[in-house]
Parts: sequence; C-alpha cells; structure tokens
Amino acid sequence: MNQSQHEQLIHICERPGKFLPSGKYEEVCAYIDGLHAANGCLVGFREWLIVQLDTGNNFMWQALIDTQLHNESIPADRKASRLGEIINDFYQFTGSTIGGSNGLLKVYVRYHGWLLEKSWYNSDRPEYVPPYQKGS
Repeated sequence: MNQSQHEQLIHICERPGKFLPSGKYEEVCAYIDGLHAANGCLVGFREWLIVQLDTGNNFMWQALIDTQLHNESIPADRKASRLGEIINDFYQFTGSTIGGSNGLLKVYVRYHGWLLEKSWYNSDRPEYVPPYQKGS
C-alpha cells in the first residue's frame, strides 16, 4: 500500500458516513475489500493479522478483524475507526508494500515461520513449503 492508498483507507474508516450510504462497519469492510480487489492495497494484510492473532489461517481478513475486535470488546460504533487503526498498524509495520523497507518480505517470512510452528502444516499438505536449507 502506498501513502495515498493508506490515507484513503484511514479516511474511509474515520468517516464512513461521508463515503458510504449507511456507513456501517460491514459496508466499510466490503468497500475496502473492493478497493483491495481493484488495486491490491491490502496485500499481506491477512497474513500479518494471522501472525498477530496466532490463529485464523482459514479466515479472510474481515473474519480476522472481527476476531480481533471481539477480543478487544470494541463496541459496534467504534469498529470502523478501530479497523482504520489496525490498517495503520499494518502500514507502519510494512513501511508500505512498495518501497525499500522490505515490508512484504517481513510479513511473509514471519507468516511462513508461523506456519512451520504448526503441527498441521507438514509435508503431507500440497501447499507445504519447506524451510530454506543451503544446497537444496
């Protein structure tokens, strides 16, 4: 996500009624998901959330956010703004997905390390990627 995309997402979360018909949290998530489908602004967000929450490898980012908001007991009227804060945390972690900070590399290396710690993630699974070993 570049700076412009970051600012746009935060703006939508802070003032959803300005951009969306009802301004409800679910509508904000759907709108942001559409933006992501169009421009990839949340690449790595799901994997970052999985590591943060230590669960949810079978969830989409919206379900992971719902899990976090539930864990934090966020009231319904604060969900959209809290989503913006979480997106901002992701942006701060990655330093944007475009640029010299290796932000996406950090996200995916941490995610792969998280997967390798799970007993269910093993060489029997078709998506299994073994850890790097020199010479292999």
